[in-house]
Amino acid sequence: DINYKSMMYREALKTGFYELQAARDRYREGCMSGMHKELVFRFIEVQTLLLCPICPHLAEHLWELIGKSGSIMDASWPVAGKIDQPLLKSADYLAAR
Repeated sequence: DINYKSMMYREALKTGFYELQAARDRYREGCMSGMHKELVFRFIEVQTLLLCPICPHLAEHLWELIGKSGSIMDASWPVAGKIDQPLLKSADYLAAR
């Protein structure tokens, strides 16, 4: 959101796509019994919303593919929840083992 407001579109793309992909990959590697379907779809939804200002036609197509009704242009901007720092530290510890 900050990158878009500052018109730093390259940084917005980096955050909205590459860093989010890296977070998804890290989650996938940490899953012992497979990824949760609802979480994967939420990831796709959020990533599509973040890329919409840069790639509106692709975002609209993806929006339809994941079964969302209406146009992505009418969708709300995603809001991040509270970050659970102890959980992240635990995940880092387990990943290092």
